[in-house]
Amino acid sequence: SIIPSRIIQEWDFKRYPVSNFSLDILNSMYTEPVFNIKDLNPDILRKVEKLKAVCKSRLQLNKLSRYIATCRFASNVQNKVSVYACVDPYLFSMEELYETRFNRMGQTLRSIVSDGLKHVQCCDLCQARAFICEGCHTGSTIFPFQTGVYECAKCFACFHKSCYSDQDCSRCKRIRVRQESGSKAAESPKIPELK
Repeated sequence: SIIPSRIIQEWDFKRYPVSNFSLDILNSMYTEPVFNIKDLNPDILRKVEKLKAVCKSRLQLNKLSRYIATCRFASNVQNKVSVYACVDPYLFSMEELYETRFNRMGQTLRSIVSDGLKHVQCCDLCQARAFICEGCHTGSTIFPFQTGVYECAKCFACFHKSCYSDQDCSRCKRIRVRQESGSKAAESPKIPELK
């Protein structure tokens, strides 16, 4: 049987002899996504291009799925996206790692992402949900699933990667200032009304 630790540590898909008990366990968890590659061996993402490409496509698909899942005109793409969208792009099952090794997972994900991108580009409803860069405020629209775009984890504002500063998101700053001024107004003593 293929051994999960050998795949995760060395990208080794050779079959090794295991006990019947171990084989039953490995078979029972073959399709379960339980291996977080980023936690278990982050170096493998730098070494194995196919795995890195699959993780990048999954991340892009996750962000794209927020648009596809809520668009009433995307019924032809919704089923495909919902099957492959995942909560954590770095969480894999043995089956998915095996499919990644032989490039089947990568091809499938690229095809689905391509279909989703085509839909968003042509759909007026999806285009209406685009962002304008919070950094440069140019007139062109951007989406969080595009390459070269950074999305704030707190407020979900989008920036060109070149426009984003590491200190703080400009939209988060505005929200914080607004909340602070609102709390100061609430704290100020109220003047009693004259009757």
